[in-house]
Amino acid sequence: MDISNWEALKNDMGENTGKPLNQLLNIPYSYPPKPVFLSLSDPYDIPQKYWPVINDPKYDNMLKKQQLVDSYFGAVLYVAYTAPSNIQTFPAGQSQTTTIKISQVSVLKQTNVCSVDVRSLIKGEASGLLKGVTLGLTTELETKFGYSYSTETTDTKEKTFTKTVTIP
Repeated sequence: MDISNWEALKNDMGENTGKPLNQLLNIPYSYPPKPVFLSLSDPYDIPQKYWPVINDPKYDNMLKKQQLVDSYFGAVLYVAYTAPSNIQTFPAGQSQTTTIKISQVSVLKQTNVCSVDVRSLIKGEASGLLKGVTLGLTTELETKFGYSYSTETTDTKEKTFTKTVTIP
């Protein structure tokens, strides 16, 4: 279904538009599944302050939109698809139980890293007198220290829903 072509979409709406939902549910299944249009709202104008988030393939930047587009509009389209995989049949007097299990796993990892650097330093000193020379030399050593600490927490939540249908 191409929703980018407004004129073609209005033509595809066809005779189903505006019919009550219970009449539309009796439409026979066809393969491949085709959309069944239920209804279409009236178009409404989109204010210009929202234009930057509109993904227009023809006018891809705001300058083009401001210069070449008069207005953008939106409409709500209600569509139903036939899904034969969801249709279940079983004889009268029988029951069927359906169980759905939903799992959610979340992982939180926290890492702490600490490092300390001490750099080396060499100082030299010389002084001279008429009768002698005094020399001095000082050195410092570079030291590095570091550690890394990591914790990881895992949380799992599970929910199970069971539904039993009995046909009289």
